[in-house]
Amino acid sequence: MKTINSPLISLIFANLISIIVVTLGDWNISEILFLYMLQGMIICSFIPSKIGASNKFTKEELKIAKIKLFLYFVYILSINVIITVLTYDLQFESNASVFFIMLTITIFIFNHMFSFFKYNLKFKLEKKLPPKYTFSKGYFRIVPLHLTLFLGIYLSNVPDGILIFLITKSVVDVWAHILEHRVKPSKTISQSKGFSAKS
Repeated sequence: MKTINSPLISLIFANLISIIVVTLGDWNISEILFLYMLQGMIICSFIPSKIGASNKFTKEELKIAKIKLFLYFVYILSINVIITVLTYDLQFESNASVFFIMLTITIFIFNHMFSFFKYNLKFKLEKKLPPKYTFSKGYFRIVPLHLTLFLGIYLSNVPDGILIFLITKSVVDVWAHILEHRVKPSKTISQSKGFSAKS
């Protein structure tokens, strides 16, 4: 599977649109963090569907998967709460209109829906991967994004810090997307079979 494909191009486009909207609208850091926290929640919302797309879960593994899924969402909720608490005392006048907030959120929703369709329904990637990889790659995707949000809080007090944050977040987002999907299914399957044979 090529690294540069339509889902990656779609993600780059979505990030560029968000940078343009945020910059022209002069959004404050709280509004930007709110947008990207929602993007993180959108990414996480596809994990259950990815589990359902896999045909490699035994009944026992499915039970474990449900526990891991619960812990995964606890992690997401905890990070969002921490970021909200850290930015609670930041007093900013709201600049973002509801229309443009909904526009950027909608763009990210369609982007990740498109990516899910391509990788999991068309490429059948999830059906070719061992179950444990569904969760590990989920963390590969979301943890770098959350780290950039903490960076954004710090950069909000630095000259041109918002722009630096937007560019950094977009680059990290694209890198994390590539990292999530870079494992070759054939290699992963062979490793999984080797592990099963040893077991």
